[in-house]
Amino acid sequence: MNIRLLQKTKTLALLLFFMLLSSATTQAQNTTLAWAKTMGSTGNDISRSVAVDAVGNIYTTGFFAGTVDFDPNAGVANLTSAGSTDIFVSKLDATGNLVWAKVLGGISNDIGYGIAVDASGNVYTTGCFAGTVDFDPNAGTTNLTSAGGYDIFISKLDASGNFVWAKAMGSTSNDIGYGFTVDASANVYTTGVFAGTVDFDPNAGTTNLTSAGNQDIFVSKLEANGNLVWAKAMGSTTNDIGYGIAVDASGNAYTTGGFSATADFDPNAGTNNLTSAGGADIFVSKLDASGNLVWAKAMGRTTNDIGYGIAVDASGNVYTTGSFQGTVDFDPNAGVSNLTSVGGQDIFVHKMSTPAAALNFDGANDYVGVTAPTNLPIGNSNYTIEAWIKPSALGERGIVGWGNWGVDNQCNAFRLSPTGLVNYWWDQDLTVNYAFALNTWYHVACSFDGTTRTIYVNGVVIGSDTPGVHTVTNTNFRIGSTNNAEYFSGGIDEVRIWNRGLPQAEIVNNMNCELAAGQTGLIAYYQFNQGFDNSNNSAITTLTDASGNVNTGTLNNFALNGTTSNWVAPGGVTTGNSCFAYILANTLNFDNNSDYVEVNDNALLDFGANDFTVEYWVNKKNNDVYGGVNKWNTAATAGSNEWGLILREDGASNNKPNFVFESGTTYYACAATTNLNLNTWYHIAGVREGTNLKIYVNGVLENTIPIGNIAVNNAGRSLLINKLFSGNFTGADYEELRIWSRALPQTEIMNNMNCELPAGQTGLVAYYKFNQGIDIANNTTINTLTDSSGNNLNGTLNGFALTGTTSNWKSGSVITSGNTCSPFLSTDNYDFSSKLSVYPNPSSDVFSINSDTRGEIVVYDLIGKIIKSETIDLGITKLDLSNYPRGIYLMKITNDSNQTKTMKLIKQ
Repeated sequence: MNIRLLQKTKTLALLLFFMLLSSATTQAQNTTLAWAKTMGSTGNDISRSVAVDAVGNIYTTGFFAGTVDFDPNAGVANLTSAGSTDIFVSKLDATGNLVWAKVLGGISNDIGYGIAVDASGNVYTTGCFAGTVDFDPNAGTTNLTSAGGYDIFISKLDASGNFVWAKAMGSTSNDIGYGFTVDASANVYTTGVFAGTVDFDPNAGTTNLTSAGNQDIFVSKLEANGNLVWAKAMGSTTNDIGYGIAVDASGNAYTTGGFSATADFDPNAGTNNLTSAGGADIFVSKLDASGNLVWAKAMGRTTNDIGYGIAVDASGNVYTTGSFQGTVDFDPNAGVSNLTSVGGQDIFVHKMSTPAAALNFDGANDYVGVTAPTNLPIGNSNYTIEAWIKPSALGERGIVGWGNWGVDNQCNAFRLSPTGLVNYWWDQDLTVNYAFALNTWYHVACSFDGTTRTIYVNGVVIGSDTPGVHTVTNTNFRIGSTNNAEYFSGGIDEVRIWNRGLPQAEIVNNMNCELAAGQTGLIAYYQFNQGFDNSNNSAITTLTDASGNVNTGTLNNFALNGTTSNWVAPGGVTTGNSCFAYILANTLNFDNNSDYVEVNDNALLDFGANDFTVEYWVNKKNNDVYGGVNKWNTAATAGSNEWGLILREDGASNNKPNFVFESGTTYYACAATTNLNLNTWYHIAGVREGTNLKIYVNGVLENTIPIGNIAVNNAGRSLLINKLFSGNFTGADYEELRIWSRALPQTEIMNNMNCELPAGQTGLVAYYKFNQGIDIANNTTINTLTDSSGNNLNGTLNGFALTGTTSNWKSGSVITSGNTCSPFLSTDNYDFSSKLSVYPNPSSDVFSINSDTRGEIVVYDLIGKIIKSETIDLGITKLDLSNYPRGIYLMKITNDSNQTKTMKLIKQ
């Protein structure tokens, strides 16, 4: 895109546009000329922009060269440029008489491109300057110096033309302010072009924006004193320019200009790409008062088509003007509205209503109904319900619901309550308190994963429970109403129904954007991107389901005209802002400075002298002492009763895990034999079985020590992960932590250690899968470690950054999320005899007994005399009968569960 060509085109287009408006006004109103004035010299003097205040004073800016008399009447008001061209600012009264004229400039070319005036008569200008320029047009001096090439300036004079302030922004390339406006609070909005990296904070702070290509569009907002509010960039890898800007009563900023190739018009983390048809295309963009994208549209064809001017009326209709060539479709949406130029570049004038992004419900009787819904979660199915809501009144106000109203446990409703939110089944209700502010957008969600039901607000867990069975029916599906009443008052956007319980991380990742196609388990999806904001939408009476399941909704009782009971904008989510691809985390990284998880004490975690098991996967990042999992006296007071499955013993020269107990002043350490290498995953299990401690590494029993009948009575102490004494932390990744109220046999440890546990585990006290968060993303809202056992022993994360590559949720575990273990057959629920074999049989001396359980064998002769007895362990046990005569013997085997099997042995 050639800037000089566009600048010339802009001048021509604006002149033609003003002529057209003048002609149209004359024909429509039969007006006569009031006055016309001229100012200039023998050189080139050009006015670029004009503004008018409430009493009819006219303000202009542009550039001039040499000496110019800026009094258009009999008087003389000469201004002389300091260099090639200087900026002028002129004020005439309503009858065309000069009030004042000012010059700003240095020895280089300096140009005023935009001018605006606020309610107090203060005058603001923007444009570009080079070198050093004094922006105080009177006796004072306020020099600004460009960084190189042309820099952007913004200047404020008072109603008398006195200097108030001036600001500069730029890089070593050419940076120019073109479009300019102020709002009712005297906030100053600018758009234009920049290249390279520019600090758009004109004061002491730093807000750097970097162009994606040669030149990008900028939009800047300063408050009345010249302090930065925000600055945003939009563009492609080629040349993109913002020429016009307007602002509505709500502070939404509308811009137009030209772009090439593919440009991202979401100035924040999202993506909203528009692609030009060729050459430069027209863009129209809307940002909200905080600089967030509301929408962006493109129009154009293979030649250069540019928007130069933009305006917005009180109803939110957006008007643009500029130039185009050839045949251009000026409907930026699915429709077609072709205009064809006569030849070369022609003028266009374009009006666009704001696309709606939400639906406003009146709270009296508005609702959306789906008469024959398909695939809704029914029975006792898992589900997630999501929506963005903007309540204008609180109370019992339905958001989404379906089922058999009035029958216990046969409906599923999500609604506001007078004090918060309720997910009710008409018997088993989860009610949470939350202080909603009126007329503010919130993301709300409720989910059920088959065990736990949870309510979220803005991605944060507000409450949960473990309800019983419900039997929801596939009927009476409504949005904006539940129980055939309970009508919602306010805006609703982005309603999603899923047939699975979404993890918190997925809710957080997707709540601020629109879903991509191909979502697993998405049953109904309503984006509400229909109709036009506050317009006559009487023809748009259905709500489209974007899931592909055709759960189309019918609008009931809506006015569909005006500011309420109608399609409205903005919504809770920016239209076109697509969710980015993500990887769910499956482990939690702890640093060695301050990271730990604390689970408040519960009677289920106090084992006394009873059996229990602790197991987890760990990947160490350093060799600090302790770490692991424990219920220990963190003050290191001797004489306590406590336990820990730690990663390294204090003072040890090795890196071997230990299962440690302390009772009174006696300390027991059951040390493994395996040294834990860094950056390697290990499964560690500690088992208290009767009077013994056992430790396993990767399913292998590495040590057993006796401890007697001691009790670890540590009630009142929290369960801690990665913290033993105060200040002792270890850098490590943790995964699949399980705590059991029984001693697991080796076979069960090995069966379950490489997979996730299925439901219905006997004696499972606490179970932490660590399948939370998004891999090394911003997970600051996910600060609770969820217990999947159903006992709600959730942990609180302490000290974590929850952003970046460490001290955060991440992927990389050895356990695949969703890979469920096959059922383990304990000695209580499988055929003991089918797991036992003896070979060779007959034998002349030694029999091999292969068993997957421990127990005892007793050998009898045929008259019932015991001739031999011994214990058997897992695997192969040798039974030597070489010293006994040939004949037939009976062998009785009794396992740990007192199951017995009698077998015949033949000694040859």
